[in-house]
Amino acid sequence: MTTLIPDSPLPRNWERAFGYKGTARWLAAYWTPCGDEATYNDGQVSATANWRVFQELTGRYRAAITNALVESGACPADDAWAAIYYFGSSDAEASHCLLLDLVERRILFAEMLPGLQQVVGQHPPAPAMELVAITNEMLAKAIAEVRAETLQRFERPCRLCGCQDGWAQAEDGGYDPCPARCDNGIVWL
Repeated sequence: MTTLIPDSPLPRNWERAFGYKGTARWLAAYWTPCGDEATYNDGQVSATANWRVFQELTGRYRAAITNALVESGACPADDAWAAIYYFGSSDAEASHCLLLDLVERRILFAEMLPGLQQVVGQHPPAPAMELVAITNEMLAKAIAEVRAETLQRFERPCRLCGCQDGWAQAEDGGYDPCPARCDNGIVWL
């Protein structure tokens, strides 16, 4: 069962600032103590994300999130101070996830398993895959290509940018690409 968090529209480009580059409608967001990171899952891809953007969203809507958890019965009223931690913390796995409707720009929540089932269920079944044997030569070539690209990239001079990993919060509460056009917080000179 999913529950809407009322009066909490998802800010413009929030998912991009969070680090999600996909096109799914539903995105689950939560905190994991494994690495102490914000995480997203669209049912096909799961990755760590921009923790600052996650904390900004949960801080902005903390009262609405707490009220929705208490009113739905997911969180006892006498435990309301800890409601935000239902989405995970440095010390505990999330029991719930934020479900973000990227089309209607709504924020909902669900218990973790049903929430993840919803994001997985939005995709058609994956086609059967053919397994290909990788030779040592193929692996060595791929490693050499990545190493060459990485070395070339980091030999250039750079400076740190003050944005949030390539995104800047706009006056309307949404997010815009960094005006310095940085590369995830690094400006290459």
